[in-house]
Amino acid sequence: MIYITGDCHGSMDKFESIRFNLTSQDKIIVLGDFGAVFFNNTPAMKELIDNIEKPILNYLSDLPCEVLFIDGNHDNIDRLKDLPEIYRYGNKVGEITHNVFYLKRGNVYTIENKTFMCMGGATSIDRGNRTEGVNWWSDENPNNREWFKLMLELERVNNKVDYVLTHTPPNKLIKPILKWEMSCNYKIPEWKIDDGTVRCVDCPTARTLDIVSEKLDFKVWFFGHMHHNITFKDYPKYVCLYQSIIKLEDSADAYHKLLPQI
Repeated sequence: MIYITGDCHGSMDKFESIRFNLTSQDKIIVLGDFGAVFFNNTPAMKELIDNIEKPILNYLSDLPCEVLFIDGNHDNIDRLKDLPEIYRYGNKVGEITHNVFYLKRGNVYTIENKTFMCMGGATSIDRGNRTEGVNWWSDENPNNREWFKLMLELERVNNKVDYVLTHTPPNKLIKPILKWEMSCNYKIPEWKIDDGTVRCVDCPTARTLDIVSEKLDFKVWFFGHMHHNITFKDYPKYVCLYQSIIKLEDSADAYHKLLPQI
């Protein structure tokens, strides 16, 4: 069984809801902002790594299943790029523990006979409140080499995959999500409002995913980043996840019954 969920930000509490149902054949996929590898591997950060990261990794290592994740804008991409690489699911992954693996940007993987396109990264809306190299990293968005890698991978599979895993949604979904937030009377942060209208932060990853989405044949596109568990009336193949942990289904129809639709 494959499960999908959204951002963790270093908290694995939601795994408790399915922990006792998991087996060695199961896999959980996290859609970025995982947070299990976050602090710089330096003497100054050793105490934080020992007190925060190691307990998280010990917890994950005790799970009977595998935990897979793409990167988000609030993951330490510098450390993720330096992970030992092994060949798994038909491509290279970063290995953290015996059962925790990083699904790299621009790769297509085959997991349980299903194909997954993976592209992490996004623009941090809170960049101004973060420090470069400490809790923000300049490579938060994929670079040209990683996009070229994705192009080659998609050519290899004839631009057809079963599922898409990204952190941010394509740009075309961001404004509808923000407008829905306003209609629900969410307390909208100042960065989202401009003269009474919704304003989107410019994200090169989201813009490029717009282009990718136009030529890609897929069943369901999963993304995190927006901190909601929703589906979309106008974009029926897309699923946004945050706290929910859902089973992988063959069609997006199942998620329209399970999650709110906007």
